[in-house]
Amino acid sequence: MAYNIETSRSTTTEHRHWNPTRVTEAIRDRQNRGLPLNAHAVEIDDSRLIAAARRLFGCWNDALTAAGIEPKSVRPKPIRHPHGFWSRTTIIAAIQQYQNRTSRLDAHHMQHIDNPLVSAATYYFGSWSKALDAAGIDSSAARQNTPRNPRQILRAIETMAKSHQTLRDFAARTHDRALYGAAQKYFGSWRNAVREAGYEDAARSSNSRWSRADIESLLAHYLTSGVPLDDVFRRHSHLNAAIIREWGSWNTFEQAHHEWFLGITEDQG
Repeated sequence: MAYNIETSRSTTTEHRHWNPTRVTEAIRDRQNRGLPLNAHAVEIDDSRLIAAARRLFGCWNDALTAAGIEPKSVRPKPIRHPHGFWSRTTIIAAIQQYQNRTSRLDAHHMQHIDNPLVSAATYYFGSWSKALDAAGIDSSAARQNTPRNPRQILRAIETMAKSHQTLRDFAARTHDRALYGAAQKYFGSWRNAVREAGYEDAARSSNSRWSRADIESLLAHYLTSGVPLDDVFRRHSHLNAAIIREWGSWNTFEQAHHEWFLGITEDQG
């Protein structure tokens, strides 16, 4: 089964002396040419632009805002795969395609680009690093791009928060062990690092018991990624209890979300 990665034509800006005006002009130029404006697409095909934007505006979203573009409007659509799509073979093929396209394969970076792939790799291989090794890629070299000092760690946590990724201790430990380990090394714990980054309230909220929205978001993520329901429940041992607590039973949940499940199925068809 082939794994296709969307690509865009080369759009690297020429070397120039950047200033805020030139950054916003370059962003609008990409918009006018119909090129993707989400941070990770730009980072792949025009690293100079995004580096200048972060240096001059603090983060990519603020640069978009300065250019008159709403950051939410440029978010990439979720990558959807048919039920049962993932296997060790398709995961390895996908990783190797990304290897040919980008120089960064660390978990933190790949979570932004293709989180369903990272999730599937973690499930089938035990960790993203083990999946890289299985694909013939030096996982220790890939980890060199992981944040390695306190400032980089805090910036990574800020990026996670602004892109609406969960700051749960369990999620960080599972999906980005290198970042999690670096946070423990410099701050004593993941929670301390999140607190230092100014997102303690978000972490506390995400570590509380799952809400209905949390449950629906989690299931939608896995189902649109082609992960079977049985695998989801095996991976999240408390999910079934959370569904029963909120809806009374799985049957009640399923009946209440009939149209929702149907929409996901049609999207995969």
